[in-house]
Amino acid sequence: MEAVEEVQGGAEPALPPEQAADLRRLQLAAAQPNAELQALEDAEQKQADADLAAQVDQNSQSVRMGLDIAIPFLSKLYPSLTAIYDEKARSAVAMTIGPVLTKYGVDLGDVGGRYREEIAMVVVCGPIAMATYQGIKADVEARTTPVPKAVASTPAGAAPEAPEPVRLG
Repeated sequence: MEAVEEVQGGAEPALPPEQAADLRRLQLAAAQPNAELQALEDAEQKQADADLAAQVDQNSQSVRMGLDIAIPFLSKLYPSLTAIYDEKARSAVAMTIGPVLTKYGVDLGDVGGRYREEIAMVVVCGPIAMATYQGIKADVEARTTPVPKAVASTPAGAAPEAPEPVRLG
């Protein structure tokens, strides 16, 4: 093996010029990133970015839908919510909460799919429950409000007694 000689003071063997050129080409090819691999990684990154953007949009839309359902319902108890959460505020809230939910791995689309029946129940039964609550509250208040004594029970010619003051609370 005359072609392979030890280089004095070095650990690498000397190669014939043809093999040395092949080795240099291989080293250069290995040092440069594989174009096909890079293209595949770029495509995967583009798809991941598109998926992330779609998730942010879905979460933002879900938050907006929740606000659109909740605000009219809660405004029966808290009328000021209607003025606070106008169209502009609802959009702003939805557009800022959506990305945060996505950042922490929350997918509201899954929630809507898994809890579809429960959400429908709240949407349908919520207003009925609110009307029932308000009706019962009015009935209870009507029973506890003192009624002034009737004036017709005084004898003829006698001065009627002053009615007792009405006490609230």
